[in-house]
Amino acid sequence: MPNRTRLSWHEIPRGVVLEGPHWELEYDLLLGLFNLRAPDYPTFHMRWGRARAHYDRGGRAWTASTDDGRAHTWQASPVEDDQGVGLRLTVQSGNRRRPALEFAATLYQDSPLLVLELSLHNTLSQPIAVEALQPLDIDPEWGGRLSLGSPIAGLYSTGWQSWSPAGWKPAQARDLRTRLSLLAGPMHDAPLIRPLRPGRFRADMVGVLTPTGEGPRLLVGLLSTADQLGALQARLDKARPALTFTCATDGIPLAPEERLSSERVALLLAPPGGSPLEQYGEALGREMGTEAQESAPRGWCSWTAFYLRMAEEDVLRQLAWLAEHRDTLPVEVVQVDDGWEQIVGDWEPNERFPHGMAWLAEEIRRAGFVPGLWLAPLIVHPDSRLAQNHPDWILRDGRGRPVNAGYGWGHLFNGLDVTLPEVQDWLRQLISTAVQDWGYTYLKLDFLYAVALPGQRHRPTLTRAQALHRALQIIRQAAGPQTFLLGCGCPLGPAIGLVEAMRIGTDVAPNWWGRHGPLTPLLRYDPSFPATATCLRNAVTQAWMHRRLWLNDPDALIQRQAGNRMKEAEVRTLTTVVALSGGSWMLGDDLPALEQDRRALAAVGLPLHHGRPFSPDLLSQEWPKQLVLEQECPWGQGWVVGLFNWGERPADLALDLTTLGLPADTACHLHEFWSGEYRRVQDAVRFEGVESHGCRTFLLRPVEEGPQWAGSTLHLIQGQEVQSWEHGVESVTLTIDAGRALEGSVLLWLPQGPPGQVEAHGGTACLRPIADSLWRLHLETDTPDPLRVAVPLPRH
Repeated sequence: MPNRTRLSWHEIPRGVVLEGPHWELEYDLLLGLFNLRAPDYPTFHMRWGRARAHYDRGGRAWTASTDDGRAHTWQASPVEDDQGVGLRLTVQSGNRRRPALEFAATLYQDSPLLVLELSLHNTLSQPIAVEALQPLDIDPEWGGRLSLGSPIAGLYSTGWQSWSPAGWKPAQARDLRTRLSLLAGPMHDAPLIRPLRPGRFRADMVGVLTPTGEGPRLLVGLLSTADQLGALQARLDKARPALTFTCATDGIPLAPEERLSSERVALLLAPPGGSPLEQYGEALGREMGTEAQESAPRGWCSWTAFYLRMAEEDVLRQLAWLAEHRDTLPVEVVQVDDGWEQIVGDWEPNERFPHGMAWLAEEIRRAGFVPGLWLAPLIVHPDSRLAQNHPDWILRDGRGRPVNAGYGWGHLFNGLDVTLPEVQDWLRQLISTAVQDWGYTYLKLDFLYAVALPGQRHRPTLTRAQALHRALQIIRQAAGPQTFLLGCGCPLGPAIGLVEAMRIGTDVAPNWWGRHGPLTPLLRYDPSFPATATCLRNAVTQAWMHRRLWLNDPDALIQRQAGNRMKEAEVRTLTTVVALSGGSWMLGDDLPALEQDRRALAAVGLPLHHGRPFSPDLLSQEWPKQLVLEQECPWGQGWVVGLFNWGERPADLALDLTTLGLPADTACHLHEFWSGEYRRVQDAVRFEGVESHGCRTFLLRPVEEGPQWAGSTLHLIQGQEVQSWEHGVESVTLTIDAGRALEGSVLLWLPQGPPGQVEAHGGTACLRPIADSLWRLHLETDTPDPLRVAVPLPRH
């Protein structure tokens, strides 16, 4: 290991330098500007960065900046926090004409993070309203410079909330924004922003800049998320890029002598071809105190099966079918989605649920499943009794008008002002009723963004992020630790640490692209409209969040033929992405009506894996074509890979084996799940003429001298069903346990020669040769109990 620079600081003629193993920060006290360098990346530099605060005083907009030419004092001090041991530089500046600023930068000994913060101290004699704090501002018009070593190729961005599009875009492209700004804009952009010009980008919570050449990739993102929404804004349409990270303080009033601090903003560099998002996710999870559960939910959700037409008897039919097929389809949750309530805001069952919600929950529990319920507790339909009886509970704008929260249920609807004590009491009672009185211990909480829209709140001292964070705290407390909370339609940052799972894409739909009657031409490729393609795009581009911030929810599986416009290749792609994601496995069909040849698909991803998939081309493709899960199993190491053709025509797909860290000359077993194809590959994997919207899903394992597991048709994540693998001199013994009855085959690589008679305990097994040293072991069980198979090896 190379010797790493220890944390240190020293003075220079005009300022101070902070040094660490990963960063060097030079602060010019005379100019109020700072420069950044990185020992590992000599081509990277950031020059003349500054920090700024925007505020309102006396009805006029003002800005305070570290480069205002004011007096500066500083100190360097050791720190120890959730990210480790560090060294913090704090610089104070101020004068009598404007509020004082305190800029802080922290370097760590064992973490590659650089953390920036900005505090505003109202030293004036009158109150001010703080609109935004910007710990980082690189403005080329004022001398700011940013270089990754080569021109910037593009930017990866996350969206504001669950349904907002996320992904990488080329530097000269248009940002990912919905086309339905009037109807859907409030759902996806807050505050609502006009469509950006080409080369102008906004990344909510976190963004990653990528170079065209061999320079590093730069991540800038929130490291703390409970108090302020944050966004990276980048201008890449000119020769010199501009970069600003803004923490929204939403006009919080600040009395004389009061202080307000920004969130902690992290900078992180990654090598060419590397992804800093995984490291960032780990750091953000530590900061916000997340604890991922062992396994994601497995169940059935009513929405894509019945939509708003759902009735009590539909749920009961699913219960009976799931109970009957428990051995082949082991799911846990039965979730009643939208359509049970009288109207959004009035959370009482309608006439299609005559026995009530407590009775239905008991029926679900009696059948052996966890009762789940959909709620949208922070929005209200204007025709509801809640809206009529409590108009003062509705979030309003500066003119006293209800804030538009988007379009749904045939009407524009509104959000609630959860800073009102009466609304908080109502929210506690609603959640307590659903959980304690009715018995639902799985809650899908939808349309949560509405509480974080810009508006005039009862408590103006709370930001939009704080309003949402506190609403979720109330829900968490009322629901209790035993209740599983799934966030949906939710701004991402404020929910970290408060929900077990989070939807990370649009709604899935029984069509590949968006469709909605006469609006279909407008909606077809809209990145935010419900459709399978847009759902899967986010499932891949935000896979890095899984088991770092929460359990990812890629939405339900639609696998039926009837009433489904998706072709078979598209259904396979949906199933592949959901299985590889490791997130929620929620079935979205009317199960008793599901065609026989599609029923096997409903269980093909069970049990769920506990890994963390990654996309090697995430930061270079608008639609990443690769999703990889590395496996460490009883049978050894392998990779399950999904390659995707998102285009409208057949295309060739490929994966370079060096992407997986394998030497170029490594020979590997390849078994493609959907076709059953086996082949040996070296250097690269290639599939020619993959159908439009189709995929290839395969297991890769380096070839070894002894017996090997080489593939399976029992589980899409091939090898996930293997409980144990014992390789001795005389035999190979394996235990198959998927928690369900099985029928299919596994591939065994047995280079020593033909094996002897197979012995099976718990089912049947039959071994057949298919190629030199390659054998297919057909297995069948009638129960979900483990199957133990012994394969005798030839003696030499």
